[in-house]
Amino acid sequence: MRKVLKVLACVVLLGLCGVLLLFAGFEVTSRVARSSLPEVVDADRFVDKIWQTTRVYSADGVLLAEYFRERRTVVPLTDMPEHLFNAVIAAEDKNFRNHSGVDWLAVTRAATVGIFRGRFAQGASTITQQLARNLYLSRERTLWRKMKEALHARKLEVSLDKDGILYQYLNLIYWGHGNYGIEEAVRYYFGKGVGELELAESALLAGIISAPEAFSPVKAPDRARVRMQYVIDEMADAGTLPAGVESVPFPSLYAQRPVASGLSPYGVDAALVELFRIAPKEGFDRAGYRLDTTIDSRLQQAMNDGIAAALPSLGLTLSVRRDEPSPLCDCIGGEITIRPGCPVWAKVLRQTEDGSGYLVSLLGRLGMVPRETLKGLAASGAKIPTLKPGRYVRVMPTVELPLASPWLTEETVTVPVITPQVAAVLLHAPSGEVRALYGGVDHRHHPYNRALSASRQVGSTIKPFVYLAAMELLGWDEDTLLDATPLNLPGAGGRRWKVRDSHAHEDRLTVEEALQWSVNTTAVRAVQQMGLDAFMAQWALWGLPEIHSEDLSVALGSVSLTPLELARAYALFAGAGCVPDATVLTSVSRSGRGALPLPPLLCTGPAPGAGAARIRGFLRSVVDSGTGKKARIEGVDAAGKTGTSPGGRDAWFVGMANEYVLVVWVGSDDYSPVPDNSGPQTAALVWREMAVRMFSADTP
Repeated sequence: MRKVLKVLACVVLLGLCGVLLLFAGFEVTSRVARSSLPEVVDADRFVDKIWQTTRVYSADGVLLAEYFRERRTVVPLTDMPEHLFNAVIAAEDKNFRNHSGVDWLAVTRAATVGIFRGRFAQGASTITQQLARNLYLSRERTLWRKMKEALHARKLEVSLDKDGILYQYLNLIYWGHGNYGIEEAVRYYFGKGVGELELAESALLAGIISAPEAFSPVKAPDRARVRMQYVIDEMADAGTLPAGVESVPFPSLYAQRPVASGLSPYGVDAALVELFRIAPKEGFDRAGYRLDTTIDSRLQQAMNDGIAAALPSLGLTLSVRRDEPSPLCDCIGGEITIRPGCPVWAKVLRQTEDGSGYLVSLLGRLGMVPRETLKGLAASGAKIPTLKPGRYVRVMPTVELPLASPWLTEETVTVPVITPQVAAVLLHAPSGEVRALYGGVDHRHHPYNRALSASRQVGSTIKPFVYLAAMELLGWDEDTLLDATPLNLPGAGGRRWKVRDSHAHEDRLTVEEALQWSVNTTAVRAVQQMGLDAFMAQWALWGLPEIHSEDLSVALGSVSLTPLELARAYALFAGAGCVPDATVLTSVSRSGRGALPLPPLLCTGPAPGAGAARIRGFLRSVVDSGTGKKARIEGVDAAGKTGTSPGGRDAWFVGMANEYVLVVWVGSDDYSPVPDNSGPQTAALVWREMAVRMFSADTP
């Protein structure tokens, strides 16, 4: 017996000596290797290094969109309750506050248990080692990786304090169900922020760290309950459990996350455009931005519903023909590429083998029209012709398409040219805030934002500014009588330019009557009397968006603006007093970094005085009984103006209600004529469908 005891004593002594030697050797190695290890990521660089979630919100708190590779939101340690730290330490690393990266007592215990059991089943990784493994190393199970993990942990302990290590650890690790970091875990499991955590919830979360999916309270509530009680018992042993608490009830689970509404995809795109003016695109998927926008979810839903209700009446369709058009494309860049968004006549070849769409030939290159796009258009009321082999369909490539190497096997995704298209902007005139935005009928496959980027001829929507300028420069007022007889003016190339109107009216009209019936001759005479240069100078003086014109056709709206630019211009008549900068962003903050400064919003140009209010009064008659009467809504004090470019390529209605400007454009992407498309017919109808949902007295 004594021999056995002596042998055991020798084994224990040798073991202790071995542990001491191992400890000493590790300390020497860690000091030597410290300079060769990667630099420790401090709190600032930690925020830049890890993946975080960017979220975009409406003005009333609706989640519009989110972008992430790992669903994570970094929160400061000061937002976390003390019982969370105590629970995690009790569950994962009881000696966290005392060791220097590696818990040698735990290593010895794990080794001893492993020797007696014949396998190493008991882990000994500290919180610091887990952080080192997750942040710097792979998860391979090798002795060398374990050694590097320990060396990294030792360097972390030298470079960071314990709170700094906890901050990174809690924000980094995986908590199950696609959630990374403590904030996302709390949001998912309990539907609140980390600062609202209760003791039982902290214990439950701490218990699942070692195996988040296996111990998930959603998938395995019984196992999660056992783990939670284990954490509570360990906290009691450590003296970190509040006095009098021995057990806690299993907390109620939320077990879901907010789903992005997709309510305003074009509004989200516009917000990102503004973001990238003040922040780099590089690192966007790591940045963890919170973007608060001006989009009002109720008004945006009203816009969406109104356009959806109007689309069937617009006769949406695709351009399909049997014979080969000439030319197939007239916007080849450098004669070697087709630019994105360039309309191309593509020959239909056949359906794809998997039935996902149609293969087409784009000037010899292989393209594909997704069937999902066609289904979505059909749901919007579009008339979808059959894409039979041999027919030609008008499409637009989504990327630049090189033609130097024809008939490559790669299929370029193309989107059909939808005619007509629709864009709309709702602008709050005094603030310049965009409250709702619609850039086209097919955002998923063709996210071109026509509301912000499509500069099109404004037609007769320019006439209120013509008469406003005449009031200021020529002294016109509401009693001034204007000559409305036909005009015959010299035009280009020695030709005569005949200006006449189809509306029946008197030869002498007031400004209000001229606007009411959108009379061309009076508008042209107004610019003629002021002088083109004088009118253009007055336009610029007001701070209106830049336009260019070399002849009197400017009075009929031959100049081009985007829907947003036109909305900003009409803010003069809607109570702005000057032309406001438009914005979709109200604030930008970055997880772990705080708020980013936004550029100041300006209001450009001097106020046009009482003339603007008088013009708005005249524009009421346009809606009440003039060209815009299809936009009239009982009980809504609306004013507005129609506009149409030649061939119905562009149809406009700009309407005002309260302090809002609502602009609608209906037209063609490829500048082709659109039959029966006009401001009084199509655009006014679409405007009314939206406005009745936005401004009616019975609208909540």
